[in-house]
Amino acid sequence: GNFINEKMKVDLFNTLQDRDKIYEEIAQYLELKNKILMIQKREAPSLKTMLNLGSDFYVQAKIPDVSKVIVNVGLGFHVEFSLPEALTFITTKEAHLTKR
Repeated sequence: GNFINEKMKVDLFNTLQDRDKIYEEIAQYLELKNKILMIQKREAPSLKTMLNLGSDFYVQAKIPDVSKVIVNVGLGFHVEFSLPEALTFITTKEAHLTKR
């Protein structure tokens, strides 16, 4: 009784934490997708934005070339993609994460 109850509580807690991490990752990819779509819609070669340096401390930044983005693809690796390539990657990654 008690062993099973305690074991199941721990397993449930761990499973819910894993699920929340996956949901957070999916949300980050969807946010990136929306920003890429916004950049494509603007059709401007550069972009001014506010960059969060941490602890809600922001600085103004100018991105001179928005034709490419660098995406964290996992395991500490980052890849430079064109905007259409990034959208394809995000769609694939989102589908993979959703299956988990």
